[in-house]
Amino acid sequence: MVELFTEIPEEAKKRAEFVFNMALRQNDMLNAVKILNEYTNSCVDEEEQEFVEFYFRMRLEELLNG
Repeated sequence: MVELFTEIPEEAKKRAEFVFNMALRQNDMLNAVKILNEYTNSCVDEEEQEFVEFYFRMRLEELLNG
């Protein structure tokens, strides 16, 4: 398998995973979406922001498709 976003540091990948998992723990899904959106918008680096958007979409797809 080809790895995407090879320039993204492992720390940034782990941070995105943490934020996603914390967002899912929210009682209110609207609040969860707000957390994900705010985190995505907080990424200063454009490539990191693209990674975060990709990662969040991928994880949501996994949840939907079980």
